[in-house]
Amino acid sequence: MKVAVVDDEVGDRERIAAGIQRWCQKQGEQPPLLSCYASGESFLAALEINRYDLVLLDCVMNGLTGMQTAERLRLCDRHAKLVFITTSLDYAVDGYLVGASGYLVKPFTEERFDRTFTAAFGGTGGRPDYIVLPCTDEGRRVMVDDIVYCDMAGHYCRLHLGDGHIVRSRMTFAALSVMLAPYRQFLTSYRGCILHMGHVKQIDEYDFVMDTDERVPFRRKEHKRLMQKYADYLFVRTRTETL
Repeated sequence: MKVAVVDDEVGDRERIAAGIQRWCQKQGEQPPLLSCYASGESFLAALEINRYDLVLLDCVMNGLTGMQTAERLRLCDRHAKLVFITTSLDYAVDGYLVGASGYLVKPFTEERFDRTFTAAFGGTGGRPDYIVLPCTDEGRRVMVDDIVYCDMAGHYCRLHLGDGHIVRSRMTFAALSVMLAPYRQFLTSYRGCILHMGHVKQIDEYDFVMDTDERVPFRRKEHKRLMQKYADYLFVRTRTETL
């Protein structure tokens, strides 16, 4: 996980950085790769070579405001989670327009910080909702829930997306399997093929039928085991959606 803190007050940057480290320790997560910036301008300049999973952004700064910085961030990165650091919620409506995930109101308590950070990023257990692929021919960042299924073609892994697009990456299928392993929505249907159970429309005798009407086969002798894993996934998803 890569996190950026953008605030022109050094004391606030230090408190937020400490809060992030404390939250990760409580959750049993690895500490993030943390970068701190004293202005929107310095943060945006860093985006030329860096991307972040989460950005905590002060609303009121010298130079570019937090909202101006967020608007420019969204021009090059639609997926980073964004939390505004503010003294009031007057910016909430504007924050919606740039996809804010939450607001950290100053002065903040440890409890309030933890709730805000958990709401913004805790839902994935510290995991980003995208994967970054090496050696791709069409971009590196792929949203996890856009993936319908993955297979191999020659020396390339192919990620079949819900919009019909296919992203290829020159990597081993074992490496892709490790990358997707933390996400419980994926199931290996046969050697060299992984599918996203959230995209399954129905199951017949030999295939998973995906919501794109593509068919992903499975070995008949694996039918019982795969059906149990799919049933477990549906149970957990249904329970989560009704909480």
